[in-house]
Amino acid sequence: MHKSYHIGTFILIIINVGFGLMLMAHNFDLFYLWTWGASSANHPAIQSLSIFPPFCLGNFSSGIMIKAISGTTLLIIRSIYASFLHFSLLHLASNMYALYYLGYMFEDLNYPGLLIPVYLITGSISMLSAGYYNPNTLTAGASGAIFGIMGVMIIMAIKARILLHFDKLDNQTAMQLSDAGSSTWIAVIQNLIITFTNPTISIPGHIGGLVAGLCLGLIIPIRRAD
Repeated sequence: MHKSYHIGTFILIIINVGFGLMLMAHNFDLFYLWTWGASSANHPAIQSLSIFPPFCLGNFSSGIMIKAISGTTLLIIRSIYASFLHFSLLHLASNMYALYYLGYMFEDLNYPGLLIPVYLITGSISMLSAGYYNPNTLTAGASGAIFGIMGVMIIMAIKARILLHFDKLDNQTAMQLSDAGSSTWIAVIQNLIITFTNPTISIPGHIGGLVAGLCLGLIIPIRRAD
């Protein structure tokens, strides 16, 4: 197990909680969720950066903050924001509990600095998937990115077993990743059952995040145990 300060985990939780507090100040009004990036096919065609948190807290009257954003750039920005927005305190709390647990495990086993890009990439793909397959449904939350993190851990565990079989990886590293993969499999199965049985959960969002994580896991190098 590597020495880790779990900086990425805390940064992501702080951002999620910060956005959650801003939404709580507006009673989690769907208008603010939609304006700030919640995924759907009915998003604005043009937006200003000054509309998004935390820029909306200031009075930006000139420069880049009021410059209009549209097209692919706006779509990507909104999909990233969507993975930090939540519909309620319960929604936020449940996702932060999962992120705390998985983030700690991920950062203990992988190179420093990997968690945040994995979260951003898989969360964005999750929201884009939700917007494409459920265009009339407002979707937001960290759960797509959390599925992405789990997808990476599963593939890393499989890679570790294969490399160990061909004597290209030490036993300690392989066992650590394998154990993490086993517990992650259980979490994935449990959450997939909830996903397919709860009509309020975005199936495309969760599956999109998971598939993105599985793909990322193929290219992320294994960090050997100290």
